Amino acid sequence: MTHSTKKNFLTIFIIAVFVLGYGLYMYLGVDNMKYVPIFTALIFAIIPAILINNIWNRKPVKKN
Repeated sequence: MTHSTKKNFLTIFIIAVFVLGYGLYMYLGVDNMKYVPIFTALIFAIIPAILINNIWNRKPVKKN
């Protein structure tokens, strides 16, 4: 598996996990008739964005 393929796989995996997690969170929140704050979408968007940014913009490690 090449380095670029690993990055693509991890990116798709992170997106899928967080979209499914957000859907499950919303389903459970609405199912129990609880108030779901609007800013939770930001939490489910910012965390994967930071993770994906770290995957794609990782600084190379210099070897001595």
